[in-house]
Amino acid sequence: MLLDSLLKQNFPYTPTTCQEKAMQAMAIFIGNRTPQSVFMLNGYAGTGKTTFISALVKTLNDRGIETVLLAPTGRAAKVMTTYAAKRAHTIHRYIYWIFTNKDGSLRVSLQQNKHKNTLFIVDEASMIGTAY
Repeated sequence: MLLDSLLKQNFPYTPTTCQEKAMQAMAIFIGNRTPQSVFMLNGYAGTGKTTFISALVKTLNDRGIETVLLAPTGRAAKVMTTYAAKRAHTIHRYIYWIFTNKDGSLRVSLQQNKHKNTLFIVDEASMIGTAY
């Protein structure tokens, strides 16, 4: 079954035309993604972004594609965990390794990304700087 059809099945409401277009676009993105590719889903409050992400996580899990859920704040991660029914992490905690040196000073380094065939989903991306 096509990914957009599975998304529609896992979506708890009858999707709007815009939501169906987002499902089709996501299916194309998943089928053609590269390690550097990005899909940005945006919309006003109440347009179904949260519901869409919840359906996406379930659909990808059913297809054997791992997801990692990230958010800029602890509160946003808790909310994401609730609606996606999967543990979300703060971005900083997930990508950085913070440890104490022998002299007692803190040190921060990037953690190694060991994920394969994984889609990283970042909620509230508008809160993240755009310098890239």
